Amino acid sequence: MTKPYDLLYIYYIEGKLDYKDELTLGSSFIGNWEDGGFSFLFFQIKSDEIVEGFLNEHSDLTLVDKYEMSYSDWLGDIPVPFSVGNYFVSAPFHDLKNKIDTNKNEIRVQLDPGVVFGTGRHPTTYNCLELLEDALTNKKIDSMLDIGTGTGLLAVCGALSGCKRVIAMDFNFLATKTTLKNTKLNNLDNVLVTRGCGINFMEYEADLLVANIHYDIMKKLVITEGFTQKRYFILSGIFKSQADKIMNIIQSKDVNIIDHRIDNEWHTIYGENIKGTSKD
Repeated sequence: MTKPYDLLYIYYIEGKLDYKDELTLGSSFIGNWEDGGFSFLFFQIKSDEIVEGFLNEHSDLTLVDKYEMSYSDWLGDIPVPFSVGNYFVSAPFHDLKNKIDTNKNEIRVQLDPGVVFGTGRHPTTYNCLELLEDALTNKKIDSMLDIGTGTGLLAVCGALSGCKRVIAMDFNFLATKTTLKNTKLNNLDNVLVTRGCGINFMEYEADLLVANIHYDIMKKLVITEGFTQKRYFILSGIFKSQADKIMNIIQSKDVNIIDHRIDNEWHTIYGENIKGTSKD
């Protein structure tokens, strides 16, 4: 099996649901992706009657549209097993019975993206994983802050690589639910998953900051005092013009750029705050 769903039944709702409301939507309900003041309700089967009954009980919510879409079309990808460095990433629904182990140092990672964007194969994720492995192998890093965690892949890999304390946060509630599920799949108890605005977490102490996020958020993070207190940082999810602006900001501080990668126009920056509070 290469994917958990063939078709997704999506109901586009104006308004936001309370998380308790989701418990009333039945066993075929997958999750709710919130975007601004709108909600996308995902079901495994056609659920017109369930949604109609739910909306009748919530006059503040309005059905805008509904769609049937393949799982791969929604994600823009099909989850497949893949390797990056010593990480081997697969989903619980993949058949690995015939996998031949050729890497003795391989770290097996379970990732179920559900309906959250991010199967792990995007160029920014690849580069973040390679740089994360380098940082955790060659630097003294005990704690990590992953802002915009999405499916939680970077946070999970950090924890599996020996990082003692990991904070994984995202503004999207479904992303945090998905990350929590993936921490459980990997039997991790040292990852704190939380929901909120990234800038509000910048004062949390961490040896390493990882942020694979939009430029509009990143430009606010790198001007905070909390950014300079992180010894190491990996920043990704930005294009050239945006990367130039980020580099101008961080190079005005006391930093050392360890690596700057460009992959299909996506930029990933790995560096060190010389005055960071954590010490090697």
